Amino acid sequence: MKKASMEFGQKVRNLRNLQGLSIEQLAEKAGLNDKYLGNVERGEKAPTIETIYYIITALEVTDLTTIFPDPSELTTWYNTKKK
Repeated sequence: MKKASMEFGQKVRNLRNLQGLSIEQLAEKAGLNDKYLGNVERGEKAPTIETIYYIITALEVTDLTTIFPDPSELTTWYNTKKK
């Protein structure tokens, strides 16, 4: 699970940087605490599906393969979080 969290966090950071957003700006757009978002980006926190939704919506990601190239990754993530 740690690997999935790290990979997700790196993808979020890359997209945020590409959009020229600070961590504070993205956190505000997503309705999240900036310290929590920093933890997500570093892979220190595994976000819930709801939090993933807020982040990808704030980043205006319309194609989930941008974050999850293999759609089964999202199912695996969800099933792991339920345990």
